[in-house]
This record gives sequence, C-alpha cells and structure tokens, in this order.
Amino acid sequence: MSEATKRLHAKRRAAGLCLFCGRAADGKSLCKKHRRAKAKSRKRRRKARVRLGLCWHCYEPAAPGVKMCERHRAEACERARRCLAKRKSLDNAAAPVPSGTLRATSIATQSASPDT
Repeated sequence: MSEATKRLHAKRRAAGLCLFCGRAADGKSLCKKHRRAKAKSRKRRRKARVRLGLCWHCYEPAAPGVKMCERHRAEACERARRCLAKRKSLDNAAAPVPSGTLRATSIATQSASPDT
C-alpha cells in the first residue's frame, strides 16, 4: 500500500468515513456496502482453504475430519470450555448453550480420553 493511500485511510478513519469510498461508516471503518463485500470475500477465501484441506484460519493442513489445524482446534475447544464454565458460574442454565460450544467440548472430550 502506498504512503498516499495510508495517509488517505488515516484521514478517513479519523473522520469516521469508509476507508474505501469515503461515505459515512456508522462508527466503523467501512461502510455497509464494503463491509458486506469484505465479508463475502473472506467467506470465499475461507471455503477455498477448506476445499484444499487447509485450516480455515491459517494455511496449515487441517486435522482429519475437521476444518481446523490442531492448534486452532485446541484454541476453539478451550474457548468452548471457558464459555461453558462462565455459563455455569453465572447460573444461566435457562439459556440454551450454543450448538458449536457443545460440539467443540464433545470433540475435546473425545480427543482427551484414551482409546480403549
């Protein structure tokens, strides 16, 4: 990125405008149109990495049967464990636990238990 572009982005960011087009950005760094476009592009790149058998967060090979490498899978499992612990500590049993959290903790439990 050129110095002129960096200066323009800094100026627009300070003014609360979209970095790409200069329209109002609703307190964010991009306007709604460019946030959608960026999300679509990110989703497309993520799907391509998964199709190639790579982790969807980085370019490391994914673990067998999952979409993440071992490092990111372990991090996801740890986040899920903390989420469940926090829910229990807040005594928030009435609220449903997100399915991704349940899935991640069950995967972590299965991988932590020795094979018989």
